[in-house]
Amino acid sequence: MTSPRIIELNEEGSQSFRKRKQRLDLTRSALGNAVVFCRSLNDREYAKDAKALEMIARLWESVLSDESIGFRFSGTPETHESYHWLQNQTLERVAAAAAQAAHVLLGSGNRGEILQLAQALMQEFRFSMRRAEAFDLHGDRGLEETARELAPYREKFVEIESFVEAHQQNRARQAVDRLEEQEREGSQALKALKRASGSYGDEVMSSFYAEMSEEETKNANRFRTWTVRFTLVGGAAALAFLFLPPDLLYPVFSDADRYIRLVQKAIFVAGVFGIAAYMSRQAHQHRALANWSRSLAVQLKTFDAYVAAVDSPDTRDDLRKSFATRVFGNHPATKGDPQTTDTSTLDAAVGVVSKLMPIAK
Repeated sequence: MTSPRIIELNEEGSQSFRKRKQRLDLTRSALGNAVVFCRSLNDREYAKDAKALEMIARLWESVLSDESIGFRFSGTPETHESYHWLQNQTLERVAAAAAQAAHVLLGSGNRGEILQLAQALMQEFRFSMRRAEAFDLHGDRGLEETARELAPYREKFVEIESFVEAHQQNRARQAVDRLEEQEREGSQALKALKRASGSYGDEVMSSFYAEMSEEETKNANRFRTWTVRFTLVGGAAALAFLFLPPDLLYPVFSDADRYIRLVQKAIFVAGVFGIAAYMSRQAHQHRALANWSRSLAVQLKTFDAYVAAVDSPDTRDDLRKSFATRVFGNHPATKGDPQTTDTSTLDAAVGVVSKLMPIAK
């Protein structure tokens, strides 16, 4: 039975009654629209967000549709708002959140806000329940009666809280999984980039050594040509000194002593053959360097494929270190060695690879 005090307030504040009743109806309408739009959402990514929003919106709609709660709220004048646990400002915030939810669900906003709006409605409900716990209508309505009236809504709210908490935990796990997947993809992309960079670097180095081999081959051929020329000149001079009269070839020697002429001829022939020997040595050095460069150009193109069959990362690293020493170390010409560089380390490494490589079937 309605208390005389409430009836008196209703009679005195009929205008306030209509105004608060209108606020109640508008809020229920906004919540009803939000529920309808939640059910019509076809976006699977935000389906559970919409489900949480629908649950809390329906709970609010049920509370505001309760005749007892609605009548007492509407019958409380705004000047006596402390006579009821439900506040006008609360309904304004709930209606605004519901309207924003409808706007987002229609596709006019960021759907990432759906769960945030659901949480805003939950916060308003939580605040109202706490207010109801301390509300006794100044002795007109006891706490126990208010608690019995709100008990079904509290139970439903606990279910909603559990659903939202589980959904947030699941979303957090999904976010962690996505981050881990992105990290794995980034790591794979980095490895691919390193392999591509390494392949490009190998290609550049291989081209450099191929060009170096061609240049050194040309130099070797030039020095070999001059070697042949000076050898022929020295041989012709020696034959001329032996079989032709000295006065015919070198009048400058005609007045010299016989032994002096012999020494002069020997020095001349030795000088010519010395130059020929020097040219021969240079030709050999450039030939060795050309062969070394050509071999290295081929090895740079095939080294990664050659060591790919090795299972041990440590072994592969050792092989790369040995090969890097060969590639970036001194070449034969700079060490003054006309033969080749010391390749014992690389040969040993290649031997290891040969042993570790699976036998082709």
